[in-house]
Amino acid sequence: MPFNPAIPQATNLLSNSQGALLTNNGFLNTWSNVDHYALDDATVNNGKHQVIQMPVQTSVPVTTNDPVAFSYQQPTGNAGVLQYLGGPNGAVASPILPLQSSAAGITIASLGTSSVFDFTNLPYCYGWMNAFAQFVNPPNPPQLFAAAGWFYWNGSTGTLLQNRTAVTFIFQFSGSILQLINTSGISFTLVSWTIGFDRIFTPL
Repeated sequence: MPFNPAIPQATNLLSNSQGALLTNNGFLNTWSNVDHYALDDATVNNGKHQVIQMPVQTSVPVTTNDPVAFSYQQPTGNAGVLQYLGGPNGAVASPILPLQSSAAGITIASLGTSSVFDFTNLPYCYGWMNAFAQFVNPPNPPQLFAAAGWFYWNGSTGTLLQNRTAVTFIFQFSGSILQLINTSGISFTLVSWTIGFDRIFTPL
């Protein structure tokens, strides 16, 4: 039995409407429990969010007076589902959360590479990137390496602007694939990277 917003009517006896009212209460309880602490939670968390789920939109929402947060996946390319924030009055929506490597870290062998992201079929986009690696050679302390910068993708070719602690640990484009490359002659462990999109767009 669905939620009934027309209960109770002014002429209804409460005893006759009890079943419908209880059903409505059940719907309200179920609805409020999604992403929230329960209505009867006796702690200070009562009424607060636990998480916020945002179903993936099939198109970018057009804003009016208020900003909106939403999830969206580009129809082409491998960016996956990203979270966006759209400003008021139809402002261009911006991705707000980055992509990250696995929590366990990556090992890149001497003269090896590790793929970070494949830009195939993505329209124009630009953003930032950073990565850290370490070389362990006991009893010496671990030696850290870092690379950071910005990427620009024009739909077919990538361009990088970057800073790094050593020329042996850098980002590079191999075709459409953004990679980390290790030319040091030693193996890097606990490699981690993060990239973020500042904007994904199709030029006019």
